[in-house]
Parts: sequence; structure tokens; C-alpha cells
Amino acid sequence: MNKFKVFLIVVILNSMICAEELEVGFGFLNMNYVETGQDGEFLNSEKSGFTKINGFNLVYKDTIGKLDSEDMSIYSLSIGFRKLSGESDYDGYLQDSNGNKVSPHQSTTTNEITETKLKLEHTFYSSSFDYSFFTSLANREWTRDMEKPYGYKEIYSWDYVEVGSKGIYYNGHWEFGLEATVQKAMNPTMKAYLSKVLTFDLGTTMGYNFKIPVGYNIDKKLKIELEYEYDMWEIGKSNVVEGYYEPDSTTKNKIINLNIAYKF
Repeated sequence: MNKFKVFLIVVILNSMICAEELEVGFGFLNMNYVETGQDGEFLNSEKSGFTKINGFNLVYKDTIGKLDSEDMSIYSLSIGFRKLSGESDYDGYLQDSNGNKVSPHQSTTTNEITETKLKLEHTFYSSSFDYSFFTSLANREWTRDMEKPYGYKEIYSWDYVEVGSKGIYYNGHWEFGLEATVQKAMNPTMKAYLSKVLTFDLGTTMGYNFKIPVGYNIDKKLKIELEYEYDMWEIGKSNVVEGYYEPDSTTKNKIINLNIAYKF
């Protein structure tokens, strides 16, 4: 566990005591991960339906200062944690010692995805529409444990920064939103647990995240929300370590989130 993740966990524990808003959610992930070779040919993939990989998320949010009466805006700080786990279907090839394809191979992979995020947001209010701009520091880790005897465990991990914007339209008790984010990984790595652990420095890794939430405010304190999320990562080819390398890959995950938010 790196120092940045430890820092975020400490901040989360502290924020639980003084948060103004708490959101608890349940997520259902549709995985679509594909690795490609140097000339773009298919190497392997991980895919699953929405029912196989699921988990939870927690978000603690607190405002900073008071509402600016001139432009009707305010800053807020939120801390989030998400964990998703379950199985996906591996489709690929068995390879010889030189990395050449020998025969097609299908198996089951056990996955665990965790994300921890610290987010600073500036929100502007009006009678029926709010919009905000935000930036975040976060950590993402994906454990990909492929079924033995031919599979092995890989752990993809990186800190990342993101910038994004969000708009929310209000109509009575209902609210409809749209959020878009661009993410840049810092020092992304992949550890492969073979006969010994090999650590690969991944190439340029960029993420793109889009959310469409639909919420219903039961009262001034309690809200329920159904949200569609599209989470994409483009991971560049790694360096060569002892004759091995991690190829280019693309992740295009779809997530259905059911959230409950409460304002204290």
C-alpha cells in the first residue's frame, strides 16, 4: 500500500466524523477488457455481465466556507471509496516460452477493483440548474487473478489526477445530471506473480469517465439515485522485464450504481 493511499484512508476516517453529506451506493459492473499486440492483433480479453461483478461505494462530502452571495457558488471537499469484486470470462491463448500463440484458451478470472478519491469541487447554483467544476487525486488498483494451472495473478495500480464538470437539472423532486471527466495516471505499474514477482512500468495511461445520474429527493435530507457510468482506460505498452512485457490494453467498463444520499 503506497503512502498516497494511506493518506486518503486517514482522511476518509477523519471525514466520517464531520461530513455534511453521506452517500452509500451499490454498483454492478459489466467488464470489457482487451489486450492487443504490437500490430493490433487480439491477444486476450476479460468480459462479464452486470450480475457477476458487484460491490459498494462510500462518499463523504463537506462544504468549505460559506455560500458566495454574489455568484451563488460554494466549494466542497469529498472523500470516496469504491470496491468491486467478482468473476469474469477470460478468452485468449496459451503461449510457448517465446510468447507465440499455441492454442485458444478460455477460463475464469477472479477480479477485485478498488478506488480511493479526494475531490475538490466548485459548484454554482440557480433555481433549476446547478453546474460544477472539479479536480481530484485518486488511487486505482485492479487485481486480476487468472485461473490456474495456466493462469497467474496480475495487479495493476496507479495514482491519478482528474478534471471534470457536472450539470444537474431540477424538476420538482426529480433531478437529472450529466458528468464528464478526464484522468491521467501517474507512474502506472503492473505486477505479475509468476515464479517470482515481476514489476512492469506501464506506458501512457489515460482514463475517461462519464456518468448519467437520475435522482429523486424524498425530502430535504434524503435522496435516492440511479446512475449509469461508463469508465474507460487506455493503457500503454510496458517496458521489457526479463524478456516479458505487458501489451497495450483498453478497458471499457459499464457500471450501474444505486445510491442513497443523506444530508446531516
